[in-house]
Amino acid sequence: MKPVSILPTVPHVAEVEDGKYKIQSSLSEKNLEIFGEGSLDNGGLLSQWANNGYNNQVFEVQNTTEGSYIISNESKKVLDISSYSSGSQVIQITKDTVASQKIKIIKNPSKNGVYSIISGGGLALDVQSPDNGSRIVLKNVTGLDYQDFKFLPTGDEPAYPTNVAVSSGIYELISKSNGQAVTSSFDVFNGAKMGFAASNKGSDQKFVIEQLSNKNFKITNFNSNRALMPLYHALVDGGPVVQWFNQDNNPYQEWSLSRNSDGSYSFKNMGSGKFLEASASPVRLYKMQEALILLRILL
Repeated sequence: MKPVSILPTVPHVAEVEDGKYKIQSSLSEKNLEIFGEGSLDNGGLLSQWANNGYNNQVFEVQNTTEGSYIISNESKKVLDISSYSSGSQVIQITKDTVASQKIKIIKNPSKNGVYSIISGGGLALDVQSPDNGSRIVLKNVTGLDYQDFKFLPTGDEPAYPTNVAVSSGIYELISKSNGQAVTSSFDVFNGAKMGFAASNKGSDQKFVIEQLSNKNFKITNFNSNRALMPLYHALVDGGPVVQWFNQDNNPYQEWSLSRNSDGSYSFKNMGSGKFLEASASPVRLYKMQEALILLRILL
């Protein structure tokens, strides 16, 4: 008869406790998210974006007791890393028992509170650039900041910064109040007032947001190639926002952008000191902004 071992079984100690987290890149200080404002679809891509308060930046971490984790998004789908090729993108998909959904979270012993996220194939999640919308891909393990992440329990994440840099690109400007897009109505002339219409991603609803060397922004209508500014440099409340040919070093064509705690943005005109008010046509400027703007990146 063989003797029965009385040695105790040593349980696996989880690097990260079960719970809901925002997963922040140490390199960019941006949060991982499923691209597309919370895509619910299989195949939704893992990317990064500045902290914005949306559920697509919330992930639930579950320990499998065997040294790996299941990481699910608020979409109820889980991260899946089925590729063994460096450079492959990370997606979300319906939960299953396959090995590609079992991910390792390994603490970096030389960096406080920093972890690497490793696939079953031994590749690490890697941030390609510090920009909003940058995709998260798989790379060989390097131990560099590109592959370092912090797990921030929801409720403990950093406060929303103000006067943040929005990556230069083409955006829709969506009113949080009425859900409609700011539009030039295809007018190409100086002085044309900005209004609202149902979002259709037409060229009249696309705006190029460009950060200037002084950290302010110029906002140019894609269709007319004219910049937003207050009519006649209006300093009074209620002055309409119009388009005008681009002028360098004109403070009335410059805006500061501040992100609010709900993910919306405030647009302050640097010439008048007033805020873009997005509630009804035409778009106007007021001393205090109540109807805020949501930015939807198009390109």
